[in-house]
Amino acid sequence: MEVGVVVRACHSGYRPPPGPTAPPPGFVGHGSRSVSEYCQKTPLLREAEERVLPIYVLKTNTILQMQASLTSIFALEIDPRDAALRETEEAIGLVLQRSEPVEQSPENAYIRRLQHQMAERANLVSRSRGREPYRRVRLYPDAAKSAWR
Repeated sequence: MEVGVVVRACHSGYRPPPGPTAPPPGFVGHGSRSVSEYCQKTPLLREAEERVLPIYVLKTNTILQMQASLTSIFALEIDPRDAALRETEEAIGLVLQRSEPVEQSPENAYIRRLQHQMAERANLVSRSRGREPYRRVRLYPDAAKSAWR
């Protein structure tokens, strides 16, 4: 398998032209390039496009974004419930480490209930925010920082 180039999406919204072998946007190792390098079309990116190598575009450098991209590229099946609970575990770690609120991805009511239970077990405060279908859980480090914002 030929390895493609990893970049983050441009702020300007530019996306690479799809090549005949380009899989959906995602992540594969071979160095990553910054948004500005991608927008400026560095020699490495020009060469990759000339050689019709896939160019994988990430919107953010988060574990979840990389995981979702790898799943898409390699046609792996991940249970959405497992992915959401993994995201909650990661969010709990961030809240405990940084003592700052963390907002999670939108989920259905059942998964949000599981996320609230996980937060409670970790002695964190959690609140659901937004309207369906974009309702999501926000985790807070303690009761003093859990004001309804």
